[in-house]
Order: sequence, then C-alpha cells, then structure tokens
Amino acid sequence: MKNFKMLVCAVVSVITDCVNFDKVNLSNLRGGNEIRAAGDNPPVNDAKRAFTLVELLVVIAIIGVLIALLLPAVQAAREAARRMQCTNNMKQFSLSLHNYHDVRGKLPSQHAKFNWKNASGANVNGTWTWSTQTVLLPFMEQQQRYDAISNVVYTGTGTVTYSWDNLGAERRGTISTLACPSDGTSAVADNATTKTSILISIADAMNCMENRDSTGAVSTAGHTNPVRQTIGARSLFANAEWKSMAVCTDGTSNTVACSETVTPTVTPDSKKIKSSLANGVSGLDTNPRNCLSMVDSVDRTVFPSDWDVGNNVSTFKTYDARRGHNAWQSPPLHTAFNTVLPPNSPSCSSGSRDRWGVGSATSNHSGGVNIGLLDGSVRFISDTINCISSPLPGSMTVPGQVTSGRSTFGVWGAVGSIDGGENVTL
Repeated sequence: MKNFKMLVCAVVSVITDCVNFDKVNLSNLRGGNEIRAAGDNPPVNDAKRAFTLVELLVVIAIIGVLIALLLPAVQAAREAARRMQCTNNMKQFSLSLHNYHDVRGKLPSQHAKFNWKNASGANVNGTWTWSTQTVLLPFMEQQQRYDAISNVVYTGTGTVTYSWDNLGAERRGTISTLACPSDGTSAVADNATTKTSILISIADAMNCMENRDSTGAVSTAGHTNPVRQTIGARSLFANAEWKSMAVCTDGTSNTVACSETVTPTVTPDSKKIKSSLANGVSGLDTNPRNCLSMVDSVDRTVFPSDWDVGNNVSTFKTYDARRGHNAWQSPPLHTAFNTVLPPNSPSCSSGSRDRWGVGSATSNHSGGVNIGLLDGSVRFISDTINCISSPLPGSMTVPGQVTSGRSTFGVWGAVGSIDGGENVTL
C-alpha cells in the first residue's frame, strides 16, 4: 500500500510540475512521497509537494466533463453503425426481390399458400397465410429453411389453418437480413417465432385482405365495400397476385418496396405505438388520421393505459403487439406497411387486427425510417415528410383512400403508389 501511495504521489507530482516523461528517474524514489528528475536538487518538504484537495476536485471535474462530452458522441457513433447495418440489410432484401423477379419474371405475392402433403402423400388444402418474407427465403440464403417450411407433412385433418403453428424448428431463430440492430428486440425469440424488422409496402391502400378460396379466386364474402379491396390496384405486392416491375409506371427509383418496424419484445408487449396495433378504431375509412389521436395523452409513445391486450373489440379498444412479430404471417398489419401516416406514427385497425386499417413504418433511428426503393437503393425518410396532398380530389376534405390516380397522402403516398402519375422525386 505504501508503494502504491508513493507511485500515485509521484504521478501527481509529475503532472503538477509538467515534468517530461523522458526526464523522470524512478530510481530517485525515497522513503517519502516525492519523485525527482535526474539532476534536480534533493527532495523538498512533503507538505510543499502534496496534491491538494482543490486540485483533486478540479481533475475529477475535468474528467467528468470529458465523459459527459464523449458519451453522446460514442452513442451516436454506435447508432450510426447500427443504422448502416440496417441499411445494408434492407439493400439485401431489395436485391432478393430483384433476384426473385429475375427467376420468376414476377414479384412475389403479398399473400401466398403452400400445399402440404399428409402422411399418405396426398395434397392437403393449405391456407393463404404466408408472407412475402417467407417466399423470399431462398433468395436470402435460407433455402434449407424454405424447403422445411414448404414440405411439411401435415398430420391434422381437413384444411390447414394457421399453418405456422404446424412448424417446428423452422419457425424459430433469427434471420440476419430481417433483423435491424437498432431494433434491439428483432433478434429475441417471441413465442418461438422468427421476427422481421423489414416490412413490404402496400402503398397507400388501407383495405383488409381479400379472402381467397382453395383455388386462389377472390371471395368477396364479408368484403362488400370495394374501397376495401384496393391493395391489388395500388400496390406491387397484391393478395395472391404476382406482378411484373413493368406495372410500376411511376418509376422504380420513385416507388418504395419496403421499410422497417420496431418489433415487440414479447406478446403481449407494453403498449408501445411503434410495435403494437390499436384495434377497433372507427372512422379510418373516411379519415385515417383518426389513428393519430389514439395515443396516450401523457406518454405519446404508448397507447392509453386503460386499454387491454387482445383481439376482442366488443366493449372497448384493445391493442396487439403484432408489428413484425412473426415473419411468416401475411396479414398486412403484421408484415407490411402503408404510406398513409408519417413514419413512426401509430398503427390502427378498424376491427380486429387483420382488417381494414393503417400500418405505419417505424424505427428506433432518430427522426425517421429507412426505405428500400424498387430500384434497389435505400433512402432515409424523415418523420416530417408531407402526407397531405393539395388540392384533394372531388369533395374530399381530408386525405382518404383512392382506387386509382394521384395519391391523397402527399409525397409519402406518392412514393407508395405504383402508377398514380405523381411528379415526385425523393
């Protein structure tokens, strides 16, 4: 301990007197608390060479200020690195879309089906529940996982429902391309499902998913409102439709293909608006901006504290932690987004979680989200991007759903639509 004190005093003395390191002679240590340089006079009185309390406090204060200045810079550098990795992942996802198009001549469907076989080898009628992310697996170096998912032997009877529940290890694990490091939960197992930070674009469409029968034909049962069947008209990724890039007459460099979401930590999650979905929000068909008023009046990052988790909307509003929670599910409010509300806005459904509504792109990046354009490039879009067109068409007083022509959702809606004819360049 004595030697340690001597060393500390020696270092303090060197710093205080600004002695050059190359002149210090450690052999000059004496029994006291001094150190002297070669050629100096004999050691002086200890009291004159002491490191005072004021000097100590000054040094501590300087170190504290330096730490306070450096920590934000370090954190910013780390976030910049995470955001760069998210950008690279989105570029890889965009390239997988191009590779799929090169092989198949079409882009993948937003809503796909696998026909599994039973133990006797006969085909069983699968359901249209599989996402675009699922069918892109072979183009993200995940061929083995894709084969395991698409060739499951179904041991149940009748129609396969909620097909992902029949998967074993295939439904688990992290796919690096679909995980954004800034979204700290995308690599965390949630009920043994694979999460996705990357969502596909359904443009400015807000409709529910079209029901499909066993042949893939559209069933309009329960979907009599034609405005609710607009995904096919507005988006590249339609329900059980495979489109060529040629239909994108607005240009591939002006049309968004994918963006990102913050995934929930667990199901149910806390009521965070970036990863959850508000159910039972009325008036979305005429004014989707009603969703903006669903957040808590005190904490604007969550839904109201008196809401309950679940899908029952018969008595009061509820929320679901569904955004990106399962990469294999095709409902748009799970694995897709629309260009209706600004980035990092809440997401809302007019009924239960799979129906008509608004799914916003969200991220933990400061001030906006990454988007992948159809030409393969990646851009950063600010939360303040224009989302209201002027003038609005016809008698429309607030931005709403259109089935053709110019989007009513400003620049954000214009980069979503594939053939709206808007003159918009990012």
